[in-house]
Amino acid sequence: MQKDDFIEKLVHVNRITKVVKGGRRFGFSALVVVGNQNGKIGIAHAKAKQVPDAIKKANELARRNLVQIPLREGRTIHHDIYGKDGAGGYGIMIGPKAKIKEREMFQRRIKDNPRNYIAQPLEVLSTTPTLQGDLFEPRHQDLRPFILSGKETYVTMGGLTRVALRKGSTIVNSSRGGGSKDTLVVDI
Repeated sequence: MQKDDFIEKLVHVNRITKVVKGGRRFGFSALVVVGNQNGKIGIAHAKAKQVPDAIKKANELARRNLVQIPLREGRTIHHDIYGKDGAGGYGIMIGPKAKIKEREMFQRRIKDNPRNYIAQPLEVLSTTPTLQGDLFEPRHQDLRPFILSGKETYVTMGGLTRVALRKGSTIVNSSRGGGSKDTLVVDI
């Protein structure tokens, strides 16, 4: 396959109903993804009276709205992969920082038992000054907001900021040397 050739994938077709004066009108919506396996991808949703027309419209929209996804080492996935079982911070592979041997090991583990792993983007958004000996040095942090769920969902004004205390680390789990502090979000 050439890298300029696009692959089209139909993700979902849904029957839709519109109530109008005198009855109902039926149609279909289609969700389509197109990509060239070289970082260009387009996603679109379109409606039509017939399924083939909805798919065709969605394909055309997706091709008109292509975005370029940054590639790293020839791949588009720059995700951490976490083991689901055990203490937090263990069974983790930081994709962009992993050595080839570590990636191969995780590929085998995931292939053997894919339900034990999740992937998430590595977001290094901010650092916080952290006292290290006599000096303040920047360390990676992440904010875990407190969200209350019930009949309604409410995001509180507080949260927990977790800090990677080891220099250069992005792992904030306390079981792997991370620290934490309470955080209050203030609306000014």
